[in-house]
Amino acid sequence: MRTAGICPVGCTPHNARLVCPPIIRRIEFTGASTTSIEDAVAKAIKRADTTVKNLCWFQMVETRGDIAKGNVHHWQVTINVGFAVKG
Repeated sequence: MRTAGICPVGCTPHNARLVCPPIIRRIEFTGASTTSIEDAVAKAIKRADTTVKNLCWFQMVETRGDIAKGNVHHWQVTINVGFAVKG
């Protein structure tokens, strides 16, 4: 798919147009952090990047955590990660 507008999945600029990969695959990763939701997402993406090539987007699908002594103790975030399938 080629478009002059915005492509939501892994587009790259090419001759002043956006070129979208023809096939995108989606997989799920879960990251955890005692610091923040953003840190949990970053850890999940970092881990995905070590095993999956051509990552191009993510979608946060679930957030949960633990409470200890009245405070957030631990964040856990599940994300879908999209990547271009090379053919």
